[in-house]
Amino acid sequence: MLTHVPTGTRSGTQSDPGGKFLLNNLKPGGPYQVQVSFVGYTTETKTDLYLSLGKVTRQTFTLQETSTELAGVQVTANKSDPFTTDKNGQAYHLGQTAIQNTPTVNRSLGDLTKLMPQGNKNSFGGSNYRFNNLSIDGMATNDVLGFQEPASGAAGSVAAGTPGALAGTQPISLDAIDEISVVLSPFNVTLGNFTGANINAVTKSGTNRFAGSVYGYGRNQVLTGKSVDGLRTPIDKYYDIQSGASLGGPIIKNKLFFFGNYELQRREEPVSFAPGTPGAGVPLEVAQQVSDFLKAQYGYDPGTFGSASIKRNSDKFLLRFDYNISDKHRLTLRDNYVAGFADNLERSPTVLNYGNQGFRHNSRTNSLVAELKSTFNSRVSNQLIAGFNTVNENRSYQNRLFPHLEINYNASTIIYAGTYREAAIYGSSVSTTQLTDNLTIFKDKHTLTFGTSNELNNIEYRFLTAFNGRWQYPSVDAFLANRPTRVRGVYNTENNDAAFNKTQPSAEYRVMLLSAYAQDDYRVTDRLNVQLGLRLDMQLHPDKVPMNPAVFKNPEFAQYQNKFGGVPQFNPRLSFNYQLNEANTVQVRGGSGLFTGRIPFVWYAYAHYISGNRYNNIDYRPTGALPIAEDLSALQSVQPGIAEINLIDNDFKLPRDWKSTLAFDVKLPHDFTFTAEGLYSKVVTGMLFQSINFKDAKSTFAGADNRPYFTNTGSAAKIDPAFTNVFVMSNTNQGYNYNATFTLSKRIQNHLEAYAGYSYGQSKDIVNGVRVSPAANYEWNQSLVANSPALAYSNFDLRHKFIGNLYYNLNVREVNLGASLVYIARSGSPFSFVYEGDVNRDGSAKNDLLFIPRNREDIVLAPITGAAPVSAQQQYEQLDQYIKSSPYLSGRRGSYAERNAARTPWVQQLDLRLTAKLPLTQAGTQRLEITLDVLNLGNLLRNDWGRQYFVPNINNSGYALLDFQRIENNRPVYQFKQPTSTPWQTDPINSRWQGQLGLRYSFN
Repeated sequence: MLTHVPTGTRSGTQSDPGGKFLLNNLKPGGPYQVQVSFVGYTTETKTDLYLSLGKVTRQTFTLQETSTELAGVQVTANKSDPFTTDKNGQAYHLGQTAIQNTPTVNRSLGDLTKLMPQGNKNSFGGSNYRFNNLSIDGMATNDVLGFQEPASGAAGSVAAGTPGALAGTQPISLDAIDEISVVLSPFNVTLGNFTGANINAVTKSGTNRFAGSVYGYGRNQVLTGKSVDGLRTPIDKYYDIQSGASLGGPIIKNKLFFFGNYELQRREEPVSFAPGTPGAGVPLEVAQQVSDFLKAQYGYDPGTFGSASIKRNSDKFLLRFDYNISDKHRLTLRDNYVAGFADNLERSPTVLNYGNQGFRHNSRTNSLVAELKSTFNSRVSNQLIAGFNTVNENRSYQNRLFPHLEINYNASTIIYAGTYREAAIYGSSVSTTQLTDNLTIFKDKHTLTFGTSNELNNIEYRFLTAFNGRWQYPSVDAFLANRPTRVRGVYNTENNDAAFNKTQPSAEYRVMLLSAYAQDDYRVTDRLNVQLGLRLDMQLHPDKVPMNPAVFKNPEFAQYQNKFGGVPQFNPRLSFNYQLNEANTVQVRGGSGLFTGRIPFVWYAYAHYISGNRYNNIDYRPTGALPIAEDLSALQSVQPGIAEINLIDNDFKLPRDWKSTLAFDVKLPHDFTFTAEGLYSKVVTGMLFQSINFKDAKSTFAGADNRPYFTNTGSAAKIDPAFTNVFVMSNTNQGYNYNATFTLSKRIQNHLEAYAGYSYGQSKDIVNGVRVSPAANYEWNQSLVANSPALAYSNFDLRHKFIGNLYYNLNVREVNLGASLVYIARSGSPFSFVYEGDVNRDGSAKNDLLFIPRNREDIVLAPITGAAPVSAQQQYEQLDQYIKSSPYLSGRRGSYAERNAARTPWVQQLDLRLTAKLPLTQAGTQRLEITLDVLNLGNLLRNDWGRQYFVPNINNSGYALLDFQRIENNRPVYQFKQPTSTPWQTDPINSRWQGQLGLRYSFN
């Protein structure tokens, strides 16, 4: 008989003839008490047994005849002990100790998963975080659409693969989570729909005792360090407050329980780098000049370019009920609601955004899930999960709709004004219905699992990028002269009214993910366990993707019918766990298998609506003056009736990886545990984005840089001039990632948790896959030949990472004091050296990899004229010196730069949490807890420690070193404008130390 002590929930079974007993569908955590009895033998009891999420805990009992009159045996189990679980692939478990003691100011899942040696932000093992799967209480809770904004901070995009991330919210409050698991290669076939990592969180539940807490965490400019740029500038006034309350307990003792949590966040912060302030890249007089011109010429106020502030608010509600229907059936019902918004207005030393470029992203998420666990008899159990998620998002902005303006101020600085091109028309509604059923049968040494998991996503996408027009200018002077170099965008041929298009879905479609699986968990001996399973995964698209009749008429495109999906993928998996000695102190584990994942389903939206049936495009490169047109359709006379086309290959399949792991665990003396493990993941089906509307008319440059380029430009370069571009989303089998990880841990019961880890990994892919549209994924993917990109380092390539985590607590009289330290050091982030300009004429001015000249003859430079002329020879001398100063560039003279092969400097960060728990009653049933979190403690100790570096993700982590001017004598001509800064920037916020005070009252 197994009893969950906090709730009194009991589960009973009988052993088989071989003495084996199995219990399934148990709640993670504990403590549990297990009693084993038989007539004529002494009952044996084990207490303080804890169960880990998704793991099997094994206990061995030897009953003695009653004549020996032995007392019951009591054993304390350590749920973090890897030898008590069937662990095979790479996995990481976070219980309440880690959740409560990890330093954090954001209170996010990412702040916890950073403790994983293979993790970096929300990427694990070098995989794109957009290919992760997040489940809460067994219900998939992903950012199904996957829309994201690039950002320029060290954290990259604010998107995290979780719903509401663009509104600055978390999918659930940390105070509502009981435990978390992160698995990279779980060979259990019940886990799927990911090629990155599977993240699963279990929410708290009520017990037989009423328990609750009221808490608050806050920080402001007093708890934030000064700038690290030498000026020691304090941050302007801001605040960030997170507070909440939790309550749980019995409704009917031992029968029905409840748990509820509410949490809010209120944050307001200043926007830095206003013109005229230290570090700003745009002078005050230039910003004033642009603003005055827009007011005078177009009657449009672009908003503030001076001081500004932005807000972020969120509210989270969770309510859970647990009902013990009987000893055989247990029902859980949980609802989680999150609403919030985040203002977006970003400036940096190289970016000036006027106030009206800012927008507010609003988000509402609701997740309802029901779970029924049934134990029919000692041989058969079942788990049934049904869930329904909804996510609704939109954007609002100030002033009237106005074209999005991009004005180059110099080689590295850009000015943005007007309405942000991805906020003008934006909205989405997504609902996800999920049904999962797992039947488990125990038979002798076999545990058989048969199941199915199915997900239906209904998507309504209301988005038109650059509906307001995207006007690009090479300089401020060109802007003041109304001389743009490129104008592009989309307009509705039926009704181009902004109010109409904000409510009219541009794409409405459904995506189904279906799976069925079977597995045999075979306990070969007491020391060897083998798991063999087969999983079938399939995507279905019930809604026909529209096609433009003109596409079929062109034989170059007719092969693409947008008819894909409906083909099952067979994913076998095999794993083992072998304990090498009777003492269970050494084990080998591993496995190999196939995994089918997910993609951001926003990629499908573009085939649904950018088909040339309702929306036409402008992609115009004027040669003379062109005043700003506020309605883009007014320019259709210069490019009448042309459209962009997005297609999906008929054989397109979801990403699929073959993962293999091997690990070695050793229990060492003095409660140390050592683990060495490796993971290799090979892409079987990866992503590829191509542009296929170019005629195959190419030449190669003369000279050392002999890359191919399209000889024609404009309409002459296109197969079908009726289309601006034709993009295709298809697959590749190239790509891989691997890592080798070593960890050492020590635990002293109730006093010490110590952990140290090191991981080395590499990740290579064909495309970054970090953009919203197939067009952007093509245009921003750095390469020599964009349609045939070479295998190169991923944006998520990790390389070296060291992690150290130490938690210690002691009692001083009646006060419990705790300290937690987290140290992380990792090799820098990858980036690419590129040109500014479309060198090979493939339609993108941001994706051409740099050729590093060996000598003066390898490059043609054009003199810089004007007020500060620089001759070609002077430019080469400056460039030569720049190359010599860069270890990466100097090592590749006479060769091309590789995508993401250069890296920013190493980053290190030390975080601290101090905790004091004071009892308010003699029995300790009421407590007061005070916490202090300090992130980047190194910067508090010394100003040049703890610096965080980045290359702006706005540019897809590409750094433009040379400006392309023209092609002359079959050679590209450039200008080197002598950048004075490094390719990377120092994050002005995350490089400072940040503190947060917390106060919590709790009772039970």
